[in-house]
Amino acid sequence: YFLNQLLPPVFQAFHSSEHFMAGARVPIAVMSCYGLVALCQARRAQVKPWLILLLILIVAAEYYNPVEERRIAYRSFEYLSWLAEEENSDDIALINLPMGRKNSKHYLLFQSQSGFPQVEGTLTRVPANAFDYIEANALLNAWRNDQAVICQADTKAGYLAALEQLETDGFTHVVLHHHIGQRSRYYPARESLELVEPAYEDQFVSVYRLAAIRRSCPSA
Repeated sequence: YFLNQLLPPVFQAFHSSEHFMAGARVPIAVMSCYGLVALCQARRAQVKPWLILLLILIVAAEYYNPVEERRIAYRSFEYLSWLAEEENSDDIALINLPMGRKNSKHYLLFQSQSGFPQVEGTLTRVPANAFDYIEANALLNAWRNDQAVICQADTKAGYLAALEQLETDGFTHVVLHHHIGQRSRYYPARESLELVEPAYEDQFVSVYRLAAIRRSCPSA
């Protein structure tokens, strides 16, 4: 902790850890100390300091994990103000793309600022069945697996059925984030919305109404 105060770029990676891991790391640390004592007792006095230093370096090399810093532009929140002015804004529910564990944590920040519920959210560990709803819907399942799904004549029935389920369950908008979780704006899930006119767009997001997605299906 004190080394972290002196030189954060180096020691923050050791000091910062998930709280739920303490239950595993603390007992392991205690047992490691017992092992170190046993090793030191079996060595000469002049060897002990070098042995301790060597073991510390080995453990440090194995567990060092640099802390990634994310900077979020203030302007990236502007789409929330636009959504708040939408008709029936109290009933808005969002589908954020691209999906993914790290991405959904990012979206939770936007949710905390707006109160709009979202389809995917993971704080810590979640059971596999937490994604049953997503996997049961053809659109959400494709997007979760970063696949393009386009409404065409031969896929129209299944596409509209999945879309109708989302509308029935209260989802209203799809938010396509351009700079979260991807180096490029052109990831496969983006192709799903290329034929849809966004209701709102800036350098950070494109927002699509589900009604507009429905209208993008071919009539024949």
